[in-house]
Amino acid sequence: MDIFYAATTITLGNGKKTSFWEARWLTGRKPKDIAPLIFDASKRKRWNVNLALNGNAWVNMIKLDNDFTMAHFSQFLDLWTLCQGVQLHDDLDDDIRWNLTASGHYSAKSAYEMSSEEMEMGNGSDQSDHDIHVQNQENEVPEDNGDGKEIVLVDDEPTEELQKEEEAAAANKDKEDGDAQTGRKEMAARSDMWNHFTKIFLEGGKYLHMRCAAHIVNLIVSDGLKEVDLSMKRVRAAVRYIKNGTTRLDKFKECADLEKVDTKAFLNLDVCTRWNSTHDMLKAAIIYEKVFARYAEEDIYYTIDLTYEKSSSVKGPGVPDEQDWDNSKKMAEFLRHFSDLTVRVSASLNVTANTFFHEIGEVNLLVRGWLESEDSLQRDMGKRMKEKYDKYWGKWHENDPEKERGKGKDKTKEKKNINLMIFIATVLDPRYKLSEYTEIAIGEMYGEGNGQKVWSAINKCLYELFEEYRKNYAPVVSDSAPQSSDVPRKEGGKGGTASMMKELVAKKMRLNTGASNNSKSELEKYLGEDCEDIDSTNFDILAWWKTNSSRFPILAHLARDVLAIPISTLASESAFSTGGRVLDDFRTSLTPFMVEAIICTQDWLRRSSPINIQENTEELAKLEEGTSKAGPSVTTKSRTGRKKK
Repeated sequence: MDIFYAATTITLGNGKKTSFWEARWLTGRKPKDIAPLIFDASKRKRWNVNLALNGNAWVNMIKLDNDFTMAHFSQFLDLWTLCQGVQLHDDLDDDIRWNLTASGHYSAKSAYEMSSEEMEMGNGSDQSDHDIHVQNQENEVPEDNGDGKEIVLVDDEPTEELQKEEEAAAANKDKEDGDAQTGRKEMAARSDMWNHFTKIFLEGGKYLHMRCAAHIVNLIVSDGLKEVDLSMKRVRAAVRYIKNGTTRLDKFKECADLEKVDTKAFLNLDVCTRWNSTHDMLKAAIIYEKVFARYAEEDIYYTIDLTYEKSSSVKGPGVPDEQDWDNSKKMAEFLRHFSDLTVRVSASLNVTANTFFHEIGEVNLLVRGWLESEDSLQRDMGKRMKEKYDKYWGKWHENDPEKERGKGKDKTKEKKNINLMIFIATVLDPRYKLSEYTEIAIGEMYGEGNGQKVWSAINKCLYELFEEYRKNYAPVVSDSAPQSSDVPRKEGGKGGTASMMKELVAKKMRLNTGASNNSKSELEKYLGEDCEDIDSTNFDILAWWKTNSSRFPILAHLARDVLAIPISTLASESAFSTGGRVLDDFRTSLTPFMVEAIICTQDWLRRSSPINIQENTEELAKLEEGTSKAGPSVTTKSRTGRKKK
């Protein structure tokens, strides 16, 4: 079977001829090679693509037990993501072509015999669905002629063996449907991780994919920096020249003293592929603007080196002029906002999902502010960044006409490029909920028309999620409490009939009040309560849900799963690393198990004393300055063999 699929090219039609696990139909690879652990865990190894993709039936055939690890989960996500982009065409057969070799080692006849013996597709809908024959003029199977051409494999009369397989598949169809249903129940019952995972599998898993915030911010900023690329190159070249030698550094500091620049800032050379390091470089360099100008007068090689590269035929970026410094100041101020934002969204020691909505709103306001600026440079940069912002965060239900493949019909594709879980996490923050603040903020981000659509979609998604969780986590209410009679008993005493009437009315009022309270769902009660103080800086959302989990048990489960979603795949240390690899060359030979142990241990050690990136940068600058001072004496000693006095 492996030889057969290795020597054929498959184009999916209805998927009834192609083996789901064995064939190379998914991006040219076998699904069992993409997810070998999932293949091993599957109850059904032999069936076609049509049956497997129908209602994601292959998912229901996965056995879940205590051996189902995160490695299984990761491979499942890879395979599931690839399968979502596959479209089957009911009116087209699979196109399977046998590629003849020049040596004639493999023939179309051998392909047919191999497929007849080993392919078990399990589809009883059509008698000829799984027959693979070679079409020629006599409608017979030809031998390989070794001319390097392709022979098309098409349907023909079924073999006796395949007919038996189809009959067996048809007889077991009801049993397989029952197995699929049992598989769904087994997933929910036997794997708590899978049970939680399926909660956000609503509407075909549309809420499963969360884009990394740090990556998107990086793309937005990188597009904006393209407008001032020349200015960045000139400042970078100037800083590199000064830092490339202790003599130059000493002379630069003398110029700083003459210009009376009193600051603790120290020149930082950026990594051009990391905009955060560019921000640090600009922040320090603009303080020394006048010092650079004086240094150009003191060192004639400064201008020459920046104007021409080592090869005189190649022109350098040039010396930073007044316009370049002006551009640098604007960029330093703008990048400061994004630098602070990236630190917040990349935090690894606290919840970030509930604040992401506000961070997106801040980016939107920053970009809009630049678009409306009177400065032409800021407008151009804002235009670039707005396009990138809209691509990832700014669109909602905007229709684009697309030409359907192979057909001349217009097809409308609905675009919605932001995950609703971002808004759900905000609603689960008791400071905001579905408040007027949240509604106004959404209107500001998407405009009046689309804002209402987003607001409606959030409400719908919230109630759908709540209903899904209610089915699984609703608390059991005891029915053992004694019920009082609806008919009041007549008792002796001075009250008489009037007392009986008061008792009846009081009871009716209690029942009405209780019915009104019971008619409200847990979600409605949560939304109906007053919001917590928005200005509370020390608010701990996890502690709040822990305290109120007894009042909102269903929502507490929902909050646990939604608030656990990281909005960035990068910790702030990684997002703002100006160095190279996380693992140095001496640790690249470590096993994955040991690397995981080292990283986890590092996280545990840092938990009590989180690292402050900015403080570390300043400390490195001090160390670098100290090293430059010690440089000449060390050099003298190495050359003379004795200390210089």
